[in-house]
Order: sequence, then structure tokens, then C-alpha cells
Amino acid sequence: MQDVFPSGVNDMSLNRSYVALDLETTGLEATRDHIIEIGAIKFQGEKVVDTWSSYVNPYRRIPQFVERLTGITTADVEHAPPFAVVAGEIEQFIGSLPLVGHNISFDLEFLSKAGLPLSNRNYDTLDLAKILIPGGVQYSLSVLAKHLGINHERPHRALDDADITRRIFLMLLGRIGALDPKVIGSVNALATKARWGLKDLFVAFGNGPSITRFENSDFSSLSKKPYRPKKLLRNTLKSTSLDLTELEDLVDQGGLLPRMFEGFEHRPQQAEMLQAVATSLNNREHLIVEAGTGVGKSVAYLLPAILFAVRNGVRVVISTNTINLQEQILYKDIPALVKVLEAGGLLQENQLSVCALKGRSNYLCLRRWNNLAFGEVLSIDDARLLSKSLVWAQGTETGDKGELNLAGRDMGLWNRISAGDRGRCPGLMEGGCFLRAARERAEDAHIVVVNHALLLSNVVRGGSLIPDFKHLIIDEAHHLEEEATQQLGFQLSESWLPEQLEELKRWLLQTRILLNKPAYSDLQRNQCESLIKGIEGTLNSTSKGWASLWSTLEDLALSKQSGGTDRIQLRITSGIRTQPIWSDMEIILDNWHISLTESENQVNQLITYLDLLAQNESHEQDTLLTSLTTWLQNSEELKERFQSMTDVSGQRERIDWIDQGIDSSLILHSVPKDVGLTLETELFNEKDTVVFTSATLRTQGSFEFIRERLGIEDVQELAVGSPFDYKQTVLLAAPDDIPEPSARGYREALEKGIESLVRATGGHALVLFTSHSAIRSARQMLIETLEPEGMKVIAQGVDGSAARVISSFREQPRSVLLGTSSLWEGVDLPTGIIKLVVLARLPFNVPTDPVFAARSEDYEDAFNQYAVPQAVLRFRQGFGRLIRRGNDHGAVAVMDRRVLTKAYGRAFLDSLPECEFIQGPMWSVAREVSTWLSRTR
Repeated sequence: MQDVFPSGVNDMSLNRSYVALDLETTGLEATRDHIIEIGAIKFQGEKVVDTWSSYVNPYRRIPQFVERLTGITTADVEHAPPFAVVAGEIEQFIGSLPLVGHNISFDLEFLSKAGLPLSNRNYDTLDLAKILIPGGVQYSLSVLAKHLGINHERPHRALDDADITRRIFLMLLGRIGALDPKVIGSVNALATKARWGLKDLFVAFGNGPSITRFENSDFSSLSKKPYRPKKLLRNTLKSTSLDLTELEDLVDQGGLLPRMFEGFEHRPQQAEMLQAVATSLNNREHLIVEAGTGVGKSVAYLLPAILFAVRNGVRVVISTNTINLQEQILYKDIPALVKVLEAGGLLQENQLSVCALKGRSNYLCLRRWNNLAFGEVLSIDDARLLSKSLVWAQGTETGDKGELNLAGRDMGLWNRISAGDRGRCPGLMEGGCFLRAARERAEDAHIVVVNHALLLSNVVRGGSLIPDFKHLIIDEAHHLEEEATQQLGFQLSESWLPEQLEELKRWLLQTRILLNKPAYSDLQRNQCESLIKGIEGTLNSTSKGWASLWSTLEDLALSKQSGGTDRIQLRITSGIRTQPIWSDMEIILDNWHISLTESENQVNQLITYLDLLAQNESHEQDTLLTSLTTWLQNSEELKERFQSMTDVSGQRERIDWIDQGIDSSLILHSVPKDVGLTLETELFNEKDTVVFTSATLRTQGSFEFIRERLGIEDVQELAVGSPFDYKQTVLLAAPDDIPEPSARGYREALEKGIESLVRATGGHALVLFTSHSAIRSARQMLIETLEPEGMKVIAQGVDGSAARVISSFREQPRSVLLGTSSLWEGVDLPTGIIKLVVLARLPFNVPTDPVFAARSEDYEDAFNQYAVPQAVLRFRQGFGRLIRRGNDHGAVAVMDRRVLTKAYGRAFLDSLPECEFIQGPMWSVAREVSTWLSRTR
């Protein structure tokens, strides 16, 4: 008991009894699925008082996937009692005791639909875990149990899961007791305001004082103060060049790195790239490098970047596209290199300063946390995120949301407490502003690691987001055009303004509440009320104008919609802009613009009036002024975006289109047609050195395509191949009897071919598709044929996110992982996990994609000059998932016969390193793959 419950806990909570409850069901929908097993455990503290469990007859077959998941078969429940019989027993067992469950709303909904509504107080271990373990784990029962060191032997059986839930609950209670009393009091206050059932648990641990505000005094007592750096960089006119011989000696056989860097091998390709990067830094020139898998390109650019930055007192910015590479650079590569360089006397101890810098919305804003926490209305979702972030704030030094496990609704709610708004901020608090602290770190850092999104946002914002730098290394450079397209463009949703107007109404309510305080006079209240009523009077017409605008856009899109699809997508071309309905839309837009401007003017008057009340200055007043100013800025930006869309002079330079979001609401997009000119003039030409690198930058042996797309003019070029022997380690197979993707029978032949290949490899297979519908179809067929033989089928988007399905595949390699989009690259698993990569079809862009279609118009032969090179780069990424280390081996099967039958097929095959190659009928290819793997083991 003492291990679970700390001292100071209310005695009544120690003696309280609970019932841990879990159900197994035929599916996830209570309206159509049925209970097949119930398990319940009555416990008091750590003592199990009683248990109860029973199968339940659903009077229908249990779906095959549920049988595989739970081990419960139709035969097991065939003679079990119906729910009507067991309902009384479980109701009597539970009695009036509070219930504990993992996502307990699921269980309660099923019980209610089955005829047993329970009104008992209930506690959800899923909610508790999200608060008390704010980062680092998934929150499924099995993963949570593993994280807490609890052995979960029989997952997805009701009584076993109920017992695991009980044990997790007790451990989480122990974590509550270990919190600062102020934090416990604050979570209790938040839960009480939101009318959230968890409040009773926190009350049991002492209803102490809560945090009043995240201000200087409170924050300093509850969290580590954000870092305050020393100034290490210096301004210098004279540049100290790197010694190329010294660098080569470091990585040469017998050099410092091979001797001290665990696992380091001398690679001539890496040494060549390292020298080229050092030369570009010395000579203030740009460099583009394609470095094959296994070269160790991050070390090849980090080593000269570190030494150049320290010796010259300058900043080098490194930009990546993926979080995985950022983390590798920050937490693996740089620390290892620094250790070696310090040991070799090339760096003094703690001489190098390194930091990560992210966009402002990644950082917790204490002022906005206050605004949400101390507002008048709080939902349970709000209270959960506030509680989670409050617990996390006790230990974080960065305030970076990357330390939190955010998913689902939390991702959207985070924007309400992040530093993402750009209004004036009275809360850039001494010792308490994470955004400012991050920027101060960057001001002081020799090496600043950012992502492409921030790098390009910095271009849009005129260089205000990243401290001044003249040396830039862009890794994963093949993603730069796509990210620039997003960052240099914008999108507007149909729901954007209604949400903004609701936000404004909340601040008007807060203004009324503030002015009702004794510090303000009746005259001030009356004058302010008059201004507020004026604003409210204009909001109705603004809202109606917005609705009419989007209704007209929807009518326009529907009028041009082609048959055979329910999904709205319309590119707004010059032809569309000549239609009468477009003219109607422009008239509506003008009227709405006038209405919104009137609202802005009145909000501005309110801001001016509140600003004059200086004698009554308070935190609440500052918050209101900041929030209203931010609303004005957002509103002005909205008008500017619509104006750019209707600006005739800029039509040729932009791509505009309408489509639908996940919730079927309309979204308006606008992006630049060509990002190359902006990148060249506003980024590359402003830097002394830019190094572009990736494993896939060339098409048909040339950098011409990527240089043209990115606007790279004056640049040195280098291509270094992989040190791996692909001829001995990779079998490239191309079945020649599968119909082409557009032909009848392709899908059936593809799926049967995948099945035969996966049988040949015994799982260990990654299958890459270009559409989610193809994944769903293949998954269903492969489950029926492969899972009875013990090979699990895992599908991205069906069985979880990319990260989750990769984790499942890692744990169960005798599986087949079906993936699309993000899994074509970035998958880097240990040796032996992947033995087979299947490329279902050549990864061409969808011809109707608005951006692809618009950019294709700039080419005489768009297919060969644009579509093929894009697809070749992605094809090479997919191929690269197989061989990640020198001892990897396996097969890559290209299931698209066009690589053999079309003239452009050679561009794909010739882009790959030299491999053992076979083609033939599917049955022969599967046999050859099996033979190859047995020979190369």
C-alpha cells in the first residue's frame, strides 16, 4: 500500500472500494455490435476482494478479425448465456461502487445499448494516463502496461484486461500523490469547472491551493525556468578556413573517428562528400550532393559544419524534413562527434552550442494557458489538455509540444495554448516564456537544427523567425519544393471565420465581466457596453456574408463537377473566372469585405478605449487587449488572402482550387505556381553557402530536374554512390504477366502476386501502394489467406498511423506491412526485419491534382519532362527501404509491368544501383525470390 499511496492521502480514499470493468465485443459500434465477454474485479486498495466474468452469447458469428484479436471463437460463446441473463448478475456485483475502466465510456455505452445503463461514478484510466504520463508513450492498455512495468499476458480478454486496468489505476493514483499540492489543487479546480468526474480522485489527495496564474512567481516555483544562454558567437570579418587534410585524416583509416566513434567505418564516399562540404564553406559557394544509402552523409556535413562554426564564431543552420532525422542529428550524431572532437583536442569542453528551433506554435504559451484555464467556460477536453500540460510543465525546460503525446482532439486544442498567435504579448515573461527562451538559445548557438517548414516560414516572415545566418545545410532536400509550396501558400476553411467570430464573442463577454469589477466606473462600463453592442450589431451581417460566399463557391464547384465522384474538387482557372457565377461571388466578397472592415473598425475603437484605462491596468486587461489585437491581425490577413485570390494580375503566378476536408466542409487553397524564383532570390542568394543533400536528387543521372524545380543556379555538383554491394545483396524482380494498372484484372493479379511473394519470404514484407483504397482491398484478401498461416497483416491508415504500424511491424516481423505516402521513405528498421519490398505500381502523381496539373502546363512534354522525373525520385525512395545497412539483403518486386513495356520504364530501372535482375511470370518470380533469400542468408 505504501508503494502505491503516498502519505497525506485522505484515509477514506484508501478504504474506498472500486470495480474494474472490461468488455470484449464483436466490433466498435454499440448500435450494431454485441458484447461477447464481461470481466469485473472488485478491489480495495491493492487487495482484490472478488472477481466476476462470463461469456455472452451474441447470437451471431464472431467476425474473424475479432476471433484473431481475442482468441474468443463463435464456438466458445455458442452455449453462453444471453446478456439479459447476465445483466442482473453484473449489476448486483457492481452495486453502487465506482467503476474503473480504460476508455470506460466505450464499455458503458455497450452496456446501456444492451439494456443495462449504469449511473455509477466512473474513472477512466485513459484520461488519467494522458494527464499523469504526458509524453513518450501510446495510451493503449498493452503499451501503457508495458511502460509501467506490468506484464500483460492475455490482452483482449475481459477479466485479464480488467485486472491490468486495476493495476494501472493504482499506479496512477500513486503518481497523483507525488504531484506538487498546487498542481493537484489546480487539476481539481479545472475538473470542477468542466464538471469532469475525475475531480473526485484529485480531491481525495488533498484539496489544496491551486495555481492562481502562470506568472513570474508561480511559474518559477512550479517549473524550471527556461534556459538563458551565454553569448558564444562573435562577429568577425576574417574567416578561418577549414584544413581539408585535417578533416580527411579524421575519417581516414586509423583516424580519430574510426578509433573513437563506435561502429564507424572508413568510407571513401563519405570522405569525398566531407571534403566537398568543407570546400563550399571555405569558398562561400553552393553545393548539391546526392549521397547513396550508407554513405553517412549527416556525419559528412556535420563534421565540417561544427568546426567551421566554432572556429569562425558563426551560425550554421541545418534543415531537415523529418523529426526522425532531427532527433538523430541532435541526440546521436552531434553528441558522438563532439565527444570525439573534444577527446582529440579539436574542440574545448562545452565549446559548441547546439539547439533545435521550431515554429512558434510548437511552444507552450503561459499567457494563453492562463486565458483558457481562467475563462468562464471549460469543456472536459479543455480541462484534460490543461491538466496534462500543467503536469508536463513541472519538468519541461523547453515547452516544446514534441515532448507531449498529443493525438486526436488534443492536437486542435493545443493551438489554444500555444504561442502560435502573433499578437502583442505582455506575457513575454522574465523566466517564463518558452518561445523567447528558444529564440535566445538559437541566438547563441553555433548549430541550429530546424525543419523545412520553419526555414521556409522564415522566408515568408522576412527572416524574423530564425536568427541571422549565412551558412545553410538542407538535408532531405528532395522535399523542399513540396514544403515551399505549402509555406508560401495558404488555405482557408469554411469554418475559419465562424470560429473567429465565436472567439471574438468570448472576448467581448470577458470584457463585460472585467468592466463589472469595482475598479471601473459606471461611465466606463456604459461607454464600453455601447462599443460592444456596436460590434455585435455588425457580426451578424459579417457572418451572413461569409455563409453566402461559401455557398456560392460550393455552387460553382458543383456546377463544374464531373460525374462518377461525390468529392468536390475544382481548380479555379482563368476560364472559371469568366463565368457569371464568379462575378456573383466577387460582388458577395466585396460586400462581405465592407462588413468585416466595419467590424474591425469597431473592435479597434474598443481596443483604443481599453488602452486608455491605464489607471485600472490589470492582467485581465492586458489579456483582452492582446487577444483583441490578435483577432484584428487575423481578420486583416483573411481579407488579404481573399484579395490575392481575386487579383487578376497574380493569376498566372498562383494555383487556386477548392476541395473538401475530412468533415466534407469546403477548403480554399492558393499556392505559388513556381517556388524556384522565390527560393533563389529570397533564400539561396542571401547565403554565403547552401549545401543541398539527399539520397535521391538525380533523375537519369542528372541534377537538372531538381535544380530547375528549386531555382538552383550557380552550384557545385557531386554524386557519391552507396558503399553497399547491391549486386550481391538485392534481387530486383519484375513479373511480366500482371496486367497494367489500368487493365481489367490488375488488382486481383496484384494481390495474388503479393500473397505468393509474402509466402516465399515468410512475412518480413513491406508493400508500398499509391492509394488507400488499394491498401484496404489488399488487406482484406491477405488477412484471409495469410493470417491463418501465422503471418499478420498490418495496414497503414486502417490499423493505425504510420508510426504505430511501423512499431507493430517491428514487434512482429513475420508480418506484411501495407503502406502508402509517408512509408515510401523514412522507414529505417533493424537488419532482418524487412526482406522484401513490393512496389505495387509506379508512383506517378494523380493527373487531376491541381498543383500537378497547373505545373504540367509549363512543359512542352509534361509527362516525360515533369511526371516521369517526379515519379522516378519517389520510386528510388521506395527501393531504398530495403538496404539500410551493410548486412541487409532481400528482394524488391516491381509489380507494375510498365517498367518493362513502356519506353519510360527504363528511366525507373536505370535510376537504381546495379542489382541482380529477373523478370518472368509471377510463379517463377516468387520461386526465385525464395531461392535468392535462402542463398544470401
